Amino acid sequence: MPGFVPHGIGECELKVAPGSDPNSIQVHYKYSLDGRNAEHARLEGSPTFLFPFPVNKNIKNNTPYFEHYKKRSELAIKSRYPASKIPDQSNNKYEGLDRYESPLLPGGWWVPKDTSEYKTKLGNPPMFVCSSSFCILTLDQGNGWIVEAIFNESALEDWRTFFVQFNESIDKIMQPTH
Repeated sequence: MPGFVPHGIGECELKVAPGSDPNSIQVHYKYSLDGRNAEHARLEGSPTFLFPFPVNKNIKNNTPYFEHYKKRSELAIKSRYPASKIPDQSNNKYEGLDRYESPLLPGGWWVPKDTSEYKTKLGNPPMFVCSSSFCILTLDQGNGWIVEAIFNESALEDWRTFFVQFNESIDKIMQPTH
């Protein structure tokens, strides 16, 4: 993120619980195309749920994880795991975002009201998955890398800036070194 100063680098030994510090973000870069890891990769757009707007459409040539998206989407269609928009009166917490929930997921998703306003590299609207203690934004970079941000929900108060700056930082890190 622009102006980011790391507090430390960690594997599984993180001493700060995800989302506990509103000024902190944990970012994970994952490459899961090596063997069975791809089958368990966290994919963009929560493909095991059905949303009332297009998610992961026309991605065949945009990600090497296409078969995994397809398999999970087929499971969602068979299982009928719907995500439902919460009525507007209880949905005004963050300007420009709608809340979606499913009985199968504690917490839910915050998604732009205008699903075409901002897009990920796969063409999806950003989908912020939130629990009671933190939020996650998962972005497939289309090259085998999946980037995951874990952060305090308060970042959604300025979600547009967060999304733009997060993408800028990913682009900067993903630039090839010479």
